[in-house]
Amino acid sequence: MPLQRRITTQDITYCIRQWAMMINAGMPLLQSLEMLITSATSVKLRQLLTQLKRSIESGKSLSVSLHKHPQYFPTALTQLIHAGEQSGTLDTMLTRIADERDKTTALRKQVQRALWYPAMVVFMATIVTLVLLLFVVPKFQVMFDSFGATLPAFTQAIVDLSLMLQDHGLWIGLILILFILTGITIYRRSSTLRKRCDGLMLRAPLIGNLLQHAIIARSADTLAITFAAGMPLIQALGLVAKTNRNQLYQQALMRIQQQVSKGVPLHQAFADTHLFPTLAVQMIRIGEMSGTLEMMLLRIAKLYQEQVDHSIARLTTLLEPLLMSALGLIVGGLVIAMYLPIFKMGSVI
Repeated sequence: MPLQRRITTQDITYCIRQWAMMINAGMPLLQSLEMLITSATSVKLRQLLTQLKRSIESGKSLSVSLHKHPQYFPTALTQLIHAGEQSGTLDTMLTRIADERDKTTALRKQVQRALWYPAMVVFMATIVTLVLLLFVVPKFQVMFDSFGATLPAFTQAIVDLSLMLQDHGLWIGLILILFILTGITIYRRSSTLRKRCDGLMLRAPLIGNLLQHAIIARSADTLAITFAAGMPLIQALGLVAKTNRNQLYQQALMRIQQQVSKGVPLHQAFADTHLFPTLAVQMIRIGEMSGTLEMMLLRIAKLYQEQVDHSIARLTTLLEPLLMSALGLIVGGLVIAMYLPIFKMGSVI
């Protein structure tokens, strides 16, 4: 019996790829849906495919049927499928969409791994520090009180911090959680704040270039797919803008769309945003002049994907010793602070 679990991005990508393969083999869409329904490993996925099958049986096209489920099939995706239906290249378009989704998923996982590693190290350092301050330092404090001597300033500061956490740690934790939740709520509701945060992330050391290259690779790949679907350039730029999560690049792509609609060459519109590297702009210019824009966009996507891979490898190699050193300094500093009075007494004796 199929499992009752949510429908994942991988499930949707798998279905799209299977549709492409079956349609390319000459199998009718309804029959391919029936096969997917039979092999579905999730109750919810089976229900979704059944709803799509009924919609198509009623005379609706695939793109219209998918458009009824935006939580699984975004508008940008259904527009591409519609373009494939209109141009008679539905199987090719579905394959390109599945490939793009696989690359996007892999790219997102790469970036997440690069960002999660330092986050986890910082989290572990915080846990270790709290354990030392709440459980280890108090035991030393009892011993220090028996000395009756003045503690070194560094040790006294650590002891005071430990006492504060013991007395008010719960309230500090609650206030911190409330502050974080409030910040997340404000971030989600304020486009201005999201834009500023996106800008800060792009300017951040180590990860700024990584994020920029990832955005450029995905944007170029998506734009190439729209050209393959025969979508007009103005509409294609609008679609790429909608699929971009970074506010700065989303607004930049919308400005590019407006400029191109006024007759500005595509490469010039990209250059005017000052968000795309000169190399990418020049490659777009060559593509425009030679009539090979789709091929150039694919090369841009490949080039910057390679840059992302290189940046992630370099970032991981660089951050690991830095974070381990920082963790060692924090824990080592606390240990030294606790033993300073003992060393002081030893020198007096």
